[in-house]
Amino acid sequence: MHIAGEQSSPTQLPEIIGWLKEKGVPLESESGSHFTPLKLACFNSNTGAAKAFLDHGADVNNALGIGGSPLQIAVTVGSTEMCELLLSRGAFTGGLSMEGHPLVYIAVSNGFFAVLETLIRHGAPMNLVGTHSFAAIHYACDHNVVNMVENLVKLGKHNRLP
Repeated sequence: MHIAGEQSSPTQLPEIIGWLKEKGVPLESESGSHFTPLKLACFNSNTGAAKAFLDHGADVNNALGIGGSPLQIAVTVGSTEMCELLLSRGAFTGGLSMEGHPLVYIAVSNGFFAVLETLIRHGAPMNLVGTHSFAAIHYACDHNVVNMVENLVKLGKHNRLP
């Protein structure tokens, strides 16, 4: 599955995935890197492959293995297009990364404003505090990332500091 996702043409991939599933190859299998095929597609920002895996039943919220959920991986690499795809398929915006950070925090700490906007538009909690007791606004203020503080406030949903 992993090789099919990385090396197949976008037009052939859905057919190849279907054939592999018929032969009993599990869609949620992990590679040597402990990524499922969907997570690998997210890591590589390959939305065509991700769409094909989702269309064949890949779990949009599978957080097992390394990297957390597919959405966490898409946020970490800064792929707005991938985030949009996963969110349109029901990806969960709450919860914490494997490192204990909310998704909004990850977007802010990496300077990915378009990803931040996408997450907020799809209902990601701005005030969610991670295991390290920091919300996104804390990170932005503490690291003097003025444009992100302004953007968080501009988005209009940050009604109180945690």
